[in-house]
Amino acid sequence: MALRWIDGFESYGVTNGNTAVGVLNKYTNNFGTLTVRAGRLGGHALSLSGSANIVTPAFTANDTWITGFGFRYSQVASEQEILILNDGSTVQFSLTYQPNGEMRVYRGDFNHLLGTTSGARLRAGVWAYIEVKVKIHGSTGTVDVKVNGVSVLSLTSQNTDQAGTIQATKVGLVSSSAGGDLDTFDDFYVCDKSGSNNTTFLGPQKVTTLFPTSDHGTNQWTPNAGGTHYNRLTDNPNDGSTTYLSDATSGDTEEFGYASTGSEVTSIKGVQINTVFETDSGTAFSVKNHVNSGGTSSDDAGTAGTNGTYTTASRLVETDPNTSALWTKTNLDASLFGVKTA
Repeated sequence: MALRWIDGFESYGVTNGNTAVGVLNKYTNNFGTLTVRAGRLGGHALSLSGSANIVTPAFTANDTWITGFGFRYSQVASEQEILILNDGSTVQFSLTYQPNGEMRVYRGDFNHLLGTTSGARLRAGVWAYIEVKVKIHGSTGTVDVKVNGVSVLSLTSQNTDQAGTIQATKVGLVSSSAGGDLDTFDDFYVCDKSGSNNTTFLGPQKVTTLFPTSDHGTNQWTPNAGGTHYNRLTDNPNDGSTTYLSDATSGDTEEFGYASTGSEVTSIKGVQINTVFETDSGTAFSVKNHVNSGGTSSDDAGTAGTNGTYTTASRLVETDPNTSALWTKTNLDASLFGVKTA
């Protein structure tokens, strides 16, 4: 497996109960209300209500996916969907929870029941860490579900291919249709079957969010109000065109230092860089997410901007560019992250 996506839901605001800001710069398909809430292990989480859903960007198509997330619900009067796997716009697989605390898995969007968990014991107001592994296939599909690291369902020889394509490309989190119910999510990860790292369930995880704390290395962009560069980027949630850096020269680079990760970080599955940006001219610009580890620089292919509309360019860096191995705490704490004009 390879890690494709992580989100600790820490960058959408710091006041619990406020509307979350900027979620749809990264995700699509929201229909309800998105709210900042207290997190599973401190910090913040994201509540969805009123049939809200958030769907990741499209990843490279694969037939096998593992996803994990912290989950807490406020109440439930009837069966509710909480997780979907999509191929394009078609839902291949869905996971639901029930008033009795058990979950069900379906082919399609609540279409064909595949199985029901035993021993999940979800409870209102109590955090649980749910992990799901699904292989999409017309006859040899598999489904495995864990809660807090314990297996509660394992299915083999299943038809899990609603679209007939033997693949999925997106993962979505879904809320209750009842407006007063809150389904809260935290510490979200997504893996596919490619690669040689993160090859099985990751177990209950914590996703830690860091903001820049210093100008460090190369700083070639222009801060809108002078002074340091990094403090143009530390607002939570982002404040759009109030504080920012700007640049119009291909190859110009910004590198920032970050505070060391906390003592709770003992193993690192991957690092995701998220850059919120827009373009404001007729010239087509792209932004590359940049890493400098031990003097080894690495950039992604770049994300194209849209005039007048903010988007989030996200890059998952599973391994340290300087060692080609999974990150160590020491190497991560010493690395610089930033952006480059494409």
